[in-house]
Amino acid sequence: MLLHQQGHEMAWHCTKRMTKITGLVDHVLADIKTYLKGRSCPPGTGKSSLAFVIASELQLDIYTLSLNSSGLDEEQLVALFHAIPKHCIVLLEDVNCSGISREHSDSAANAEMKDKTSGGLTLSSLLNALDGPATPEGYILIVTINYREKLDKALIRPGWVDMEVPFSYADKDMIRDLFSCLYLAMEFTSQVPGGKFTAAEIQGYLLRHMGSPEDAVKGAKKWARNLLSEKQAG
Repeated sequence: MLLHQQGHEMAWHCTKRMTKITGLVDHVLADIKTYLKGRSCPPGTGKSSLAFVIASELQLDIYTLSLNSSGLDEEQLVALFHAIPKHCIVLLEDVNCSGISREHSDSAANAEMKDKTSGGLTLSSLLNALDGPATPEGYILIVTINYREKLDKALIRPGWVDMEVPFSYADKDMIRDLFSCLYLAMEFTSQVPGGKFTAAEIQGYLLRHMGSPEDAVKGAKKWARNLLSEKQAG
């Protein structure tokens, strides 16, 4: 779900329903552990991708929202959160870019001025929309940030954030796993003709080679040929 504007109104727009990912979900979720290093989370390290993997695995719709959306104010934000269903994922992307930063000034006037986001929202209005008395329950909120140390403490206080997952640049193990995953998958696909086998048949073959994906690729062409022959003969 993406946010779009209808005249002066903000509304959710369904772009595509999440479909069940088969095969590599466990591998992807395991790879996430390699990210758990470093304090900041640079762009492109997989923060938003993780949200989509979770949504697909749990078969939940995902609603994406940027606090910098044109015309988005407190009233619109509250209305958007009231419109979401009970069971879904709400993804707030790159909250750092919205201008909500950690405040260092004790001046009430300065705090009020700095409390404003670049999109016109205030920190208090955001917190009220996310965790106010009228906020619906039952949805999962995922917030992505690039620099945790720049975020206001109120947004990451205990009880409001249940889990933090740091992401960092890919290390050697992650680079190797990405290469193996992507290129072995492409090679395997080139060995097995499309439209000939069920997902269960392919899964059964892959399960026999769980410990050695390289062997699965090497034997894929022979396996496909033999199974096709059996089907034609039967």
